[in-house]
Order: sequence, then C-alpha cells, then structure tokens
Amino acid sequence: MGILDRFKKNRLSKDQRKVLEKAREELKKSKEHLKNAEDEDRKRFDESKKIEPQLKKQIEEVKDRMKNHLKEEQEDFNKFTENVKQPEKEDIEKNCNYCKKELVWPDINSCYYCQKNYCGEHRLAENHECPKVMAAKHIETDYLRKKGVNITTARFAVICKNCGFESEYEDIEKVNQIRIDHIKQSHCKSEMVKLRQHDDDKEDDEEFIQKTYPTNQGNTWMYGCLEEAKQIIKNNHNAEGISEFFSEANFSIFVQTDMENAYGYINGNFPFYRIGIHQALEENTPESYKMVTVVLIHEILHALHDDWSESQVSGEENRLANLGLHFDAIRNLDVLYLSGKMKLCKE
Repeated sequence: MGILDRFKKNRLSKDQRKVLEKAREELKKSKEHLKNAEDEDRKRFDESKKIEPQLKKQIEEVKDRMKNHLKEEQEDFNKFTENVKQPEKEDIEKNCNYCKKELVWPDINSCYYCQKNYCGEHRLAENHECPKVMAAKHIETDYLRKKGVNITTARFAVICKNCGFESEYEDIEKVNQIRIDHIKQSHCKSEMVKLRQHDDDKEDDEEFIQKTYPTNQGNTWMYGCLEEAKQIIKNNHNAEGISEFFSEANFSIFVQTDMENAYGYINGNFPFYRIGIHQALEENTPESYKMVTVVLIHEILHALHDDWSESQVSGEENRLANLGLHFDAIRNLDVLYLSGKMKLCKE
C-alpha cells in the first residue's frame, strides 16, 4: 500500500469534521466566558478595595454612636439613682437581733411585739429585753388594750403623778425613753411615772372589738389570731374566690375540751364555722398566740378545700406559716406532735 493510500484511509469524514469544528467552537466560547468571569471578579475586587476604607469608617462611626448612647444612658441612670437610698444589709435577716448569733432555719423566731428576729434562746420578749414589752409594763392599769390587739402599736404619753409632767403622745419606745429621762432629771419615783394611752386609740380598740369579737367569749385574743391567719392566707394562698369566701364566711372560736389530743378542729358549713382550740393553748402568751394562728390557718384551709387530704392541708399550712414568719410556732407544734400528746386536727 502506498503512502497516498494510507493518507486517504486516515482522513476524517465530513460528519467527523463537523463534530470537531463544533467542539472547537464550544471550547473557544468557554475560554472567552471564563476570561470574562475572571475580568468581572477582578473588577469587583478592585471596587471593594476602593470602598473598604469607607466601610471601616462607617463601622467606627456606628461603634462611637453606640458608645456615646450607652454613656448617656448610664449618666441618666446615675442622676436618677443618686438620691435614692440604697438598702442596707440588716443583721436582723441573718443574725439574732440580741446576741448576733447567725440564724439558721428553723431556729428563726420573730417577736410578736417588736417584729425582730431572734434565736431560740432569746425568742421570748423577756429574754431579749424587748423594748416595747419593757415599756408596756409602765402603762397605767386603769386601761390596758384589749387582748388580741397588740398594745405596743398604740400612742402613749408620759404622765408623772408626782410633779404633773405630761409629754406629747408618741410611739411607745420613744415615749418610754422620755419617761426614763424625766425620772433621771426630776428624780421622781419610777412607780409615779406612767404611760397613758391616747383616747382615740381606746375608742378604736372598742370599735374593733365590737365588730370582730362576740361579746359572750372570754378568749377574745384568739380573734386577733384569726384576723392574722386570714390575712396570711389572703396574701399567700392561691385559691379562686378566696376574697368572696372571707367576705361571707363567719368564724366563731371556742376552747375545746372534748378532744384531748387535737390542737383544734372545725365544724359547720359555709358560711358558718365553729373552730375549737385545745385548752393547752388557752393562755394568751406570745408562744400561744403564734401557735393558735398556725392552727387557725390549718382549720381555715380545711374550710376552703373540703376535698383536700390532711397531708395536703398540712403541707400548705407549713408553707403559709413560714411566709408569715411563724417558724417558732411550727417548731413548738412539732414538738408537741412528736411527743405524741397532740396531733394537728380531728381526723
């Protein structure tokens, strides 16, 4: 076979040449497109480099504006609060107000009279020399505030039966200091210098007692416990219609002797209820006052929730008593309960 014959044999056909030409054209277009894309990217990059300083400047301006705004807000806040007295940390919250011993629950006892917290050793008024109770010892015997109303919340004046001195009506602690100063300066006998309650307070007491206490009851101080128990429940117990319940419900309290092992129990149906309190709690002392208040919380919860179990009522009673600062009463009731002498209510 000659050279020309071999050349003729390897020549492309017409269709093959068309395919080859088309492929070459596509390759050329791809190269041009790629080049145009690279040029476009290079152009955008060059433009971004030109505006980069401008963007950085704008960012710094935004940061400065935010910084100045925060500074202005802080200055306004400081002006607003500069005259506001910051609350101080009071030792009364963490320490016994008498001996400064650290208080750890449940050894936290609030004095009924001065409303300060004390350890178990100094929980009684006489043990922490309660200033209001010490002053109350010098109130004239011709009139004492009725049981159930805290006598140390009234207004008093110093009356000297020796020299005729009379002071303005003040809080009992302040007026008792006036009494002490008068005795030192005038050398009048202590037993001749008394505290006299304001007549308006006497009238207020009588009106309160007539509205609140039944006249045939000798245990009127327990109705003061009732009012406190109702207030603790109103403020801290979440129950639908509780305000309506208390506005219509009527409670009477009596000293019960028919259930020796029960702190108390409740009888009756809405709106009339009778609550019996154990005779061991009959004496009006600061300890009994708090314990009776806790027992009344328990019995009122029974009236509010007649479908609750005893454990449900006891759990909520403890929570409410704690919120009412009656930690010592819970402890005292628990001591009686653990001794087996009493239980929380009629079962």
